[in-house]
Amino acid sequence: MGTEPEPNGAGTMPDLDRMIKLFTGPNSSELYERHAAAIDRLCKSNPTGFAIRDLPRVQQIFELTLGLLKNGQQMFLEPACQLLRTLSKPFVKRTSTDEFKMLNNIANMLSSVGKVFSADYSASIQLVACQMLHAFSTAHGSRPSALDRLPSPTETDTGSGPRQYHTNQTLIGRSGVIPSVIRGLATAILGANEVLMISLTSTLLSFSYMASNCTQLVDAGVLSCLPHVLGYGYTHDLTAVSVELLWNLVEYAPETKYRLSDPQPLLTRLLTIPVEPPQQQQQGAAAEEAAAVTQHRPISGTRGVSGQASPQAEASGDMAADETGGQDAADMGHDLDPSGQAAESPSVHHQGGEQEGNAVNGEERQGDEQAGEAQLDEGRDGPSSGEDGEVVVEALASTLCGLYRSALGSGFRQVDKELRNDVLVVLNLLLEAGPDFAVPCYSSGLFDAVGAVSTAPELADGSPHVKPWGLTTDDVDHEHKLLCWRATAAGSQQVPAALQLVVQQYNFLGVLLQYISTSDAPPPAVRRWNADQLNALRSAALSSLYRVAPLAAESYVAVGGLSELVAFVRSSHGQNVLTQHTEGALRHLYCMCQDVPDLAESFGAEGLVPVLLDIVQDVSSPGSAGGQPEGVRHFALMLLSLLCTVNAENLRRLRKAQGVAVLLDQLQRLIRADPTLPSPFAVAVLDAVWCCVVPDRKNLARFLVDEGMDALLSLLERGNKGHRPTILSVLADMLENQRSHSFVHEWRSEMNQQTAAHMLITMWQEEDALRGLTVDGVLSNTSRPLTGLDKRTRWVPNETVAYGNMEAERRAQLQTLVEGCSGEQLLAKIYSVLKLLGMDSLGYVSLQDRAVLCLIEKYVKFRQGEVWREIQEEFDAEGMRPTAPDRARLASGIELLEHLAKAVRDAQAQILERHVDGARQQEAKFFEDMRAQKKLEQEMRFYQKDKSQMTLAELREAKQKKETMLRNSICSFRFMDADLLDSTQGSASSSVLMGSMPMPPRVPSAGSRGGSAGGPREKRLGSAGSSSGKGSAGGDNGGGLGPLPQVSVSVQ
Repeated sequence: MGTEPEPNGAGTMPDLDRMIKLFTGPNSSELYERHAAAIDRLCKSNPTGFAIRDLPRVQQIFELTLGLLKNGQQMFLEPACQLLRTLSKPFVKRTSTDEFKMLNNIANMLSSVGKVFSADYSASIQLVACQMLHAFSTAHGSRPSALDRLPSPTETDTGSGPRQYHTNQTLIGRSGVIPSVIRGLATAILGANEVLMISLTSTLLSFSYMASNCTQLVDAGVLSCLPHVLGYGYTHDLTAVSVELLWNLVEYAPETKYRLSDPQPLLTRLLTIPVEPPQQQQQGAAAEEAAAVTQHRPISGTRGVSGQASPQAEASGDMAADETGGQDAADMGHDLDPSGQAAESPSVHHQGGEQEGNAVNGEERQGDEQAGEAQLDEGRDGPSSGEDGEVVVEALASTLCGLYRSALGSGFRQVDKELRNDVLVVLNLLLEAGPDFAVPCYSSGLFDAVGAVSTAPELADGSPHVKPWGLTTDDVDHEHKLLCWRATAAGSQQVPAALQLVVQQYNFLGVLLQYISTSDAPPPAVRRWNADQLNALRSAALSSLYRVAPLAAESYVAVGGLSELVAFVRSSHGQNVLTQHTEGALRHLYCMCQDVPDLAESFGAEGLVPVLLDIVQDVSSPGSAGGQPEGVRHFALMLLSLLCTVNAENLRRLRKAQGVAVLLDQLQRLIRADPTLPSPFAVAVLDAVWCCVVPDRKNLARFLVDEGMDALLSLLERGNKGHRPTILSVLADMLENQRSHSFVHEWRSEMNQQTAAHMLITMWQEEDALRGLTVDGVLSNTSRPLTGLDKRTRWVPNETVAYGNMEAERRAQLQTLVEGCSGEQLLAKIYSVLKLLGMDSLGYVSLQDRAVLCLIEKYVKFRQGEVWREIQEEFDAEGMRPTAPDRARLASGIELLEHLAKAVRDAQAQILERHVDGARQQEAKFFEDMRAQKKLEQEMRFYQKDKSQMTLAELREAKQKKETMLRNSICSFRFMDADLLDSTQGSASSSVLMGSMPMPPRVPSAGSRGGSAGGPREKRLGSAGSSSGKGSAGGDNGGGLGPLPQVSVSVQ
């Protein structure tokens, strides 16, 4: 839609109201030539398209023209086609908001165009109407690629191509034109007008790229038309368009495949179903104007007699086909030449035959219309009009299978092969509906054909179903091979006879195993594919084995599937070419063990357990390449758990392969991982410990000896809350073994040295805070203890806060993990763990924790009381009155609950009172100690002379102890400078080294050996014992100190 100035076109815009009066006035209603001239002038004055605000009056003029044409005035055929050609151009916006304020004008206009597709109008005007709708629905050639995601209007810019396309598609659905087009297609099918059928089907195809429109197509009865339009052979131009239409219906509206089994209206019934007008959602002044104009619309009369087409009408139809037929040929799927025929071939093929000539010229079209009228009258008046409908699933399956088999056996052109693949894609989508579609396909020989292609040329030549030109290595034939494998697997799942056919007769499993074989010399049929093609075939082979092998386990074992898969997994562990297929192989093995548990022993005997352990511990170091992805290791753990669950011998194999140490190493990695988000891989590790370690006594003993209990409790403390239920379940099963209790009691947290019991009680208190079970540590609700106040008593952060910037799929996965961690499950598991440990063995917990233990200990009794309450409420809600014994039992159960809750509350109050008394005593002792310490500090501020009396022996002993202490002391300071040592006395030096207060130094006498102030000084330090020589012990000898002793300190 474009925005243009008011003068729209080369000529002056005629007065639309005067034109309407010209058509409806009593004196001018029969001036037909003036009417046609006015329409011609109107179209010429708007060469670029009509304005959106003028569409209500243009719509009325168009409907008046159709009324005249319907009443036999064939001279209005060309004016009507001219109006449609102008309408096929982009609508003009006078202002930037016209498109949004006047969308109903466009929808009403499209609804009026839909009236053309009735049996009252010729095929030529219907062709022009199809081209107009096709141009509008594709936004005039701006339809996005089907491979791209169609954005919503809020994600695209205003005026952009994708937004305009989305708006036009929405208007198509709102206008109600889809049932009209389908009614026209039913008329064309009954009249055998192939060119009109091609044009109508192409128009429906342009509608089918939006999910809501596909749903309307199915509701309007397009499924009744499809078996007819698909029956013209693979060389007909109508076939390719019909196949793509069906593909869109099944892909964008998945419920279509399930509605094939419902009765669909007959073609004759589609002609009598009234088309509901579009919903009028008028807004503003423009809506009022449109309503005022539409009041002058004439009432549609009875159906007139359809006249014979004139040469002028044929010429107009030819002009319309020539003007817009090739404009969007890529979107429509075919090109029309000026005569309305397919441009590729002058003849039209119909089920292998040919019909020559033009389908819309002269007498032939007249005969077709008369035949169509006869069938319509018969359908309206005959007995078939009272039927509800018919089931088209068998007819559609037979038609599609026949189309595929004919294209497979005879189609050698590239276009034939592409159509063959498209038909097989549709068949694969429809086979997902179940046996309702698969059984008719089996009866039509589909699985014979796809089975032959699936095993050719690996085991056979595929004759007579497929010719050599269909077994090349081109991309189209490679795609066909993949589609045949998928169809074979789908049919085997739905129809037992098809499974027996492809497994027994065609040896489908043997062919699949050839593509996953690790042999150094693969067969020539496998070697012929290039690397990319072979890679895709390996993935498809694993997917097909995943679906088919569990259904034919005996045949799978007979062809060597067990050894081939184990060898493939072992080889893929070290080869980059096969690494990307490891997850697919593990999925297949998991499915096999799950569906056929007896194979677990065989897989274990083949050496699968050590291979899985190697995959689990193949972790790439940070910053380096290599290692298995987390998804592959995840499936390896799942398969390992399943193998050990269904077969006890695999537990021994795991222990011999050092599997306990591998699982313990994975637990240690989980402890160091980021605990912000729950991890599916962490759940898989815990499940492996649960299934591979806990059931076996020796495995559990090795796990406990290797500090596995410490790792498990540390993960419970540091890991994500979403993992807590699984960890507690593993702990509960471990604690069934009495020897594991001591490991739990001895555990201390590396973070805060808390015990395991205190950690579990803390988790209980977190749930308590969410429910309000206790207030100030005392039970809050004695009537329903586990319900509590039913509100938060303190803030606990939500786990989903960190999920805001994730993809929707990842967010849903994590949300599932969090929802699995419900509060009731957590409380029950905490009770189970503490019950197994023994409530009496937890005497080392604090008094506050003991108060919580009083509540935990009675959890089961309280839960039983909740059940009694729920039963009573259910009886009251349904108005049922139990019998007297039942009422007495209910009352006693509820009364016992209340008495028990009151007893628990009293016990909690007593324990907390003891805790408060103890805290008060500790506080008093703390302040008493503070006062005593302050008193001592005050006393130590003053010097107190030592008045103790010691003997000489005691003095000598004290002196020796002091010397010993000095020799053995460790000094962290550096030696004083030698100059400072020379200036001090020996006694002062000794006192400094001993840490006491140094005495003021004396000035040495002139006769000392230290020399004068300017003489040399001795820098060598002697032994520590020389500091207590005669000179320091005996006095000053004449008023001066003796020579300065040589002092040294030994540093150890």
